[in-house]
Order: sequence, then structure tokens, then C-alpha cells
Amino acid sequence: MKKINKCLYMETGPTSHFDQFGFANKDEIFYSTLAGCDGGNINAKVWTFGLEWSGNKDSLTQWQYKYYKKNLNERNEIMIPYRDEECFTLQSKVVNDYLLKNQFDNLLANFTYGLTLINTDDKKIEDTHNFIKKTLYGKESQIFKLNLFPLPLPEHTFHFTEYFDILGIQLSKKEYLQKCKDNRFPLFRKLIDKYTPNVIICFGIGEESKKFFMECLAISKENASSPKKFNVTTPDYDAPREFIKLEYQTPSTQKIPVYILPFLTTRFRTGWKNEVARKFAAWGHSQGWELS
Repeated sequence: MKKINKCLYMETGPTSHFDQFGFANKDEIFYSTLAGCDGGNINAKVWTFGLEWSGNKDSLTQWQYKYYKKNLNERNEIMIPYRDEECFTLQSKVVNDYLLKNQFDNLLANFTYGLTLINTDDKKIEDTHNFIKKTLYGKESQIFKLNLFPLPLPEHTFHFTEYFDILGIQLSKKEYLQKCKDNRFPLFRKLIDKYTPNVIICFGIGEESKKFFMECLAISKENASSPKKFNVTTPDYDAPREFIKLEYQTPSTQKIPVYILPFLTTRFRTGWKNEVARKFAAWGHSQGWELS
């Protein structure tokens, strides 16, 4: 990976990903950043992956994040995005309403809040919107959130000509995906190898999504299982409809469990709802995940 140009990564207060990550760069530096990721606590034991933000270039220019610096190796540093309550004070009401009502974040907030309850006697359910503002992608969160691709899209098949002015060059979808595979996917593997989460959870169980997650994590097709059904027969147990269980192997031969789950939405009969998301966190604890 190229040495990162440190002038792009000065410590800043709340700002957009567009301003932070140097979108005018015409080489691979941009693809070796965490642009388009929500981030949070890189030391968290639970890492989650999505494909990309759902939206358009306004997401890059209007959503506010803070950033902290971490060493990637002896020569390179990387800026980690996170979001706290102050970020919401700098956004418009329209942006805040969208982020607080976003179904993916509401379900992920309930899952993450479930993690915070595992080793405490406090079973009170905090207001989800407050949790999204203060904790979900905060520096002390129980999760760390990455997206495979940096550019927000309303759907993954969307043609992204609106980004030509931001990127500074015109790319085909194929060229864009290849730049991510050549630069961003190896970066994510380096981060996993360095910070060794206890579990990786990927949201999106469709064939294309599964293919991208496995390629990013360097898991071969031969090691992929068919979707399995969760056991939902016990009265105190609930979970999403199905999952795929894989393993990521670090250079030190440590094996990290990987779960590919249905996309976080209450639509399409995925099996998700807020109570399910919280109980799924408890199920993970029963599987031996070290969540705290």
C-alpha cells in the first residue's frame, strides 16, 4: 500500500467525509482510507460490515463525523471516523431526521445496545435515537462499522456518474470496483489482522453481497456454506431468519468467526425487528463472543 500523504489527515473537529478524505485525489490514496465508513471504536470486539451507505453525494458532503488517528504500521497512519452528539448539532434537521429514522441504524443500534447490557443488571431500553446520537458509532461503542465501498449509492446497481466531479476522473463501475478490491479490501484485512476482533458480522446475504464480503475477507468459495436456519424453538430465543457461518484466518493463524446475515431491514421477511436485534446480541454472547 502506498505511503499515505499525511497532509490530508490533520486532526479536525466535526467535518464531512468529503472534506476529510481528499476526494480530489486521482490516485489510489482515496481508496486506502475509511471514506464511506461509520467507524466507531476500532478496539471493539465486534466488527460489522455493510456494502456502502444508501444515499448520494450529499451523504459525503453533509453528514458530520469526527476522526482520530491510529498507526496502521511503522510508516502509515489512518484516520478513524466516529460520530457523537456534537456531530448532530452541526447538521440540518433534514439530515438528522434521515439519520435517526434510518432503519439500518435503528436495528444496528438495538443490536449494539444489546451488547452493552450483557455484563450489567440494567435492562432498561434506552431511547434508540439518543443511543444513535451518543453511542452507536462513538469512540467507546461496542462495535466498529466498515463499508466495503466508499461511495454512497441508492442501490448497489446504481450508475454513479454524479461522482465524476468528486473523483476528478471518470470511472466505469468495473474500474471503481477493481480499485476498491486492489486497495480498500487489503486495507480492511490489515486492520483486522492488527486489531483482531472476536467476531465479524456482515449484513447482506444475497449472492452478490456474499461474493463481495468473501472476496474482501479472502475466503474461498470452497469454504462457504449454504445459508443455515437459526433455531427459534426456545421461548427466550429470537434471531434473524438465516445466516452463513465462515472463518477469517489472520497471518498468525488465529481464526475469527464471520457471520453473513440478512440485510438490516424489517422488510422482505428477513426476520429482523428491534427485539430480535437485541436478543441476537445475547445469542452471540452464548456463542462465546467476548463482547466487552
